[in-house]
Amino acid sequence: MSWIGVVTNAGDALLAQWAGGSETLYITKATVGSGYVAEANMRTATALQSEKDTAAIVENKAVGNYGRKLRLRVGPNDTAGYTAHEIGLWGKLGANGTETLIQLHQDDDEGVPVPKSSESPEFVFDLIAVLATSNTASLTVNLDSSVYVTELQLEETETELGFNPDVMKAAIMAVSGVTHVLIRLNRSNTTVDGIPAGKINVLVSGGAKASICQAIYDTNTSGLETYGTLSAEISGETISFSRVTLMPVHVRVQLQGLEEPDITDVATDIKHNIFQYINYTLNVGESLEVSKIRDLVNDGLGSITGNIEIMDIYISGAHGISRGIIPTEWNKKFTLTATTEIELSTTTTATSDAIAKVDAGLAIIVSGDSCTQAVPAGGYAYIKNNTHGLTEGLYKNKSSSSFPTSGGTANSTVFEAVSEGIANALNSKFTCQETVTNSYMKVTGFSCGNIKCLYFEKTIAQMTQDTSYDFGLLPTSLRSHLVSIGHVIGYNNREFEAIVSDDNHLYVKPLSGNLGGDVNLWCSYFYT
Repeated sequence: MSWIGVVTNAGDALLAQWAGGSETLYITKATVGSGYVAEANMRTATALQSEKDTAAIVENKAVGNYGRKLRLRVGPNDTAGYTAHEIGLWGKLGANGTETLIQLHQDDDEGVPVPKSSESPEFVFDLIAVLATSNTASLTVNLDSSVYVTELQLEETETELGFNPDVMKAAIMAVSGVTHVLIRLNRSNTTVDGIPAGKINVLVSGGAKASICQAIYDTNTSGLETYGTLSAEISGETISFSRVTLMPVHVRVQLQGLEEPDITDVATDIKHNIFQYINYTLNVGESLEVSKIRDLVNDGLGSITGNIEIMDIYISGAHGISRGIIPTEWNKKFTLTATTEIELSTTTTATSDAIAKVDAGLAIIVSGDSCTQAVPAGGYAYIKNNTHGLTEGLYKNKSSSSFPTSGGTANSTVFEAVSEGIANALNSKFTCQETVTNSYMKVTGFSCGNIKCLYFEKTIAQMTQDTSYDFGLLPTSLRSHLVSIGHVIGYNNREFEAIVSDDNHLYVKPLSGNLGGDVNLWCSYFYT
């Protein structure tokens, strides 16, 4: 790619008239096209051969005592792509003068492919032309062509020109009260997000207007204009910037535990960390992620012993209520007005630990002290018909040893009523299915995961070993759960055999001796 440039004959005449007169020379525009002429005919050109678009004049700086350096920037085309072979610089003498092609720059070889804006919106191609006049008013053209550049190369060029966004941001962040800064340079030749072509837009949260404008002025040595909704005059120059649009939110965290969770010692730190993340770590235009708040809460709960976990987290605000990722626009930022907008609540409910313990099995203690299975230390049991002052309900073995299937004493020394949280957890997995009393028997059904547990009560004058007795018709709702019954344990830890007949009657046979009176039976392995 080799670009050459000339001052046209018409441009030479215009510049000579300007140098010898008093009228103002206006450089009005730059145009770009896909055609070209023979090099020998460039000076006689008065227009481009095939004009396609306008080029932005993004820099106008003094060179030496007389010259001007002009940076011409070609951006993507809104309609269709093309190959740029020609760029023209236009001007006129006086406000009412005739617009004239002053300079023509060509590459009659490869040219520069210019894409459609929808395909490559960040594309730019810069051409720098320097106009220099001698003491005799003669004109020479020194063309410094560039290639079409990547965003990184353009940022390096901008730094060379005096625009360094990192330096500017550091200066603004040093202003008292400033919390966030976002700097955008519209490198295209069209307005983007309301920012005019070739202008710098600075978004600031916090800080005094005058101090912010001073910081921008001190660090913007590029000559590029600033754009924004607020401005101040500094040394005759208008410096502008905009405020970040703040999006207030409310955070609610619901915790649960087996016992009423006590988060007094960690609540302040948890709220502080959430406040810091949303107000300071989260940048302008960044999405707010509930998962990050969940991580902060879990980190804060790490010092609490016992079973406690997050039940729910949601964030409310202008966006509604969300439990996921909340996006926002480039010029907006989520914020908490105070730590009071962070709500931590606790409740006693089923936790994964409690449910796991229930899934491991729950003993049923009936007729005083007999038990379907041993209750380990810290384990749970459902106690019925207790003769030691314990009302029917859920209990925990608070002793340091296992409670045996027989021979133990189920009293308040061994068992304590479970907390509300554990009760909720156990009841959610071990609930009464149905209680039916008929002329034959009373049947109470429980469920524990996929295990159905039945408790039978019947008054029988006497039962003889190895003799089957009809306990009666099973309730309809319980029949569908039963696959087999097998052995049943009952009064004084006696073992019984039980079967369900084809007509859905329960038959029970004592296997270990005779007995009489009220017969209480229980079984803990009826599968669905």
